[in-house]
Amino acid sequence: MQIDRMEKFPYTSTISSFMYAMVCTRPYITHVVGVVSKFMNNPDKHWEVVKWILKYLRGTTTHALCFRGSNTYL
Repeated sequence: MQIDRMEKFPYTSTISSFMYAMVCTRPYITHVVGVVSKFMNNPDKHWEVVKWILKYLRGTTTHALCFRGSNTYL
């Protein structure tokens, strides 16, 4: 018996984590999180996008916007 791969992938929990990151630290992912959250009832075709978002966030953990006086840098 083959186990459905989506049973192993916590789609709803991952989207919730994206929403937390979106509100607290990453407002620029708002659009893509909104798109993938529309498919929480049937995520079969969209889990690849979710994995791409995870890879993107992992790859940008050392990037930040810093505001100090008149200097703004990335």
